[in-house]
Amino acid sequence: MSIFRTLTTAILLNIFLCVSVSAQTSGSGDVSAIESKANLIEQNKLRIEQYKIQLLSLDSAFKARLKIMQAELAALIKERDALIDDMKKGAKCSQCGKYKSEFEKQGIDFVKHLGEVKGYAVPATTPELEATRQKYNERIALKRVQIQNYEKTDNGKIAKQKQITDLETANQTYCKDITALSKSYDTKVFAEAKAKHKMWAQELMNYVADILIAEDKASIYKARVIRFENEFRKASDSVRNAVKEKTEAEQQKKNEKVKINETNIYTLKQQQEEYIDPLEEKLTTLKSEKIKVDQQLRALNLKDSIKQVLKIQQTGLVRDIVAIEKDILTYKTNTKNKITALEKENQQLKKEVWDLTVNLSKVQEAEVAKLKPVYDRKKADANLAASKSMTDASTARSVYSSNINDYRTKQQDYYNLIDKEMYRMLTASQKVSCSIYNEIRGKVSSDWNQVIGCVQNVAASAKPYGTNVFNSYCETTFSDGSMLSGYKSFLRGLSPEDEAAVKATSNATWFELLKKQ
Repeated sequence: MSIFRTLTTAILLNIFLCVSVSAQTSGSGDVSAIESKANLIEQNKLRIEQYKIQLLSLDSAFKARLKIMQAELAALIKERDALIDDMKKGAKCSQCGKYKSEFEKQGIDFVKHLGEVKGYAVPATTPELEATRQKYNERIALKRVQIQNYEKTDNGKIAKQKQITDLETANQTYCKDITALSKSYDTKVFAEAKAKHKMWAQELMNYVADILIAEDKASIYKARVIRFENEFRKASDSVRNAVKEKTEAEQQKKNEKVKINETNIYTLKQQQEEYIDPLEEKLTTLKSEKIKVDQQLRALNLKDSIKQVLKIQQTGLVRDIVAIEKDILTYKTNTKNKITALEKENQQLKKEVWDLTVNLSKVQEAEVAKLKPVYDRKKADANLAASKSMTDASTARSVYSSNINDYRTKQQDYYNLIDKEMYRMLTASQKVSCSIYNEIRGKVSSDWNQVIGCVQNVAASAKPYGTNVFNSYCETTFSDGSMLSGYKSFLRGLSPEDEAAVKATSNATWFELLKKQ
């Protein structure tokens, strides 16, 4: 499974690295939109500059025309005043009827003109003065109305100013859009980064799980060796106790038999006394009677009839005495034989009791020796499995180290991609002086540091039970039970004894948290 996962990850990583050159973040659309709006702002700024130049030109033309009209008004007033003054002073040619001021406007000397036409200067009449004044006043009033009307016209300025204002307003809106788009980019990319980091953490935690499982198996097998030793010790004690109890039971049985035999011997002796004593008393009486008969038979001058009677008595007494003596001998012999047999049996029983005592430890060790190969095989298998698990753990750590470097490369590539997009946004926003959110790189780096810190803490500190393995990201991520599912499944499948062995070499708080998920 680990090899398959390693190969699969390597293939996926190669694909990722190949594609990453042209890859984009989920906020790339916002980047393009920011650049597009920045370009619009620049285009609008160019148009505004053009419109301002045009507005300036329009204003200059307006002012120039106004100045001409005001100059015309001033000239008209001046002309009126000069003409009225000439008319009052008699500065009118009698021949052509033109006034001095008219000749001066043409650069002709009035006096010289009079000489050439042989005329003379005549003054104007009052009606002429009034008519001239009225004529000029009307012309002056008309000119003033023309000036006032001209001043009220925009001459294209207002329309041009509105175009400038509209473009400036549009640029302000675009600028706000750029700021909003940068915020949108920040939100999208950070969400994408967190999702990537969580996925990468999950994948890395799979490699960490391989390490933890291998190390836990080593702890389990080592604990089993100790447990097998304790079980063997208990089994040996149990066997020794059983052998001892069996031996003591046999000894007790034999000792009880000895006591029974001794009681039987005593009984036999008592019975013998009870049986023989009456016989011996009777035998003594018979022997006394026989002595008397024998003495009577030795008497002199004993009648034959009496002698015959005594002989008969003697014979009977001898027969009875022999019979009793035989009976006594037979009974004593039988009793002796029985007692001898019992005593011999007791001697054998006592020897057997002693032998049981002497041979107890040998019998116990012989029975223990029957158990030892079974437990030796169990311990050898457990030690072999522990050694293999330690090798697996070392291999798993090597695979983990290799893969964590690959994921660091992924993160760096992803960060570089964000950095390029941020550079594009900053370049676009700075040239149009719009503010943007510029926190995404720090947020992504901070989140990755939390993620990689969590993974490294679990990989390095899950087993030393005196060390806390969690940072804030770990606590939040592990709370939903989404990490280390394979490892948690492994823990759920452990027996109480194996679970205790794992817990003894794990961070206690972390271990209990995993069990609750």
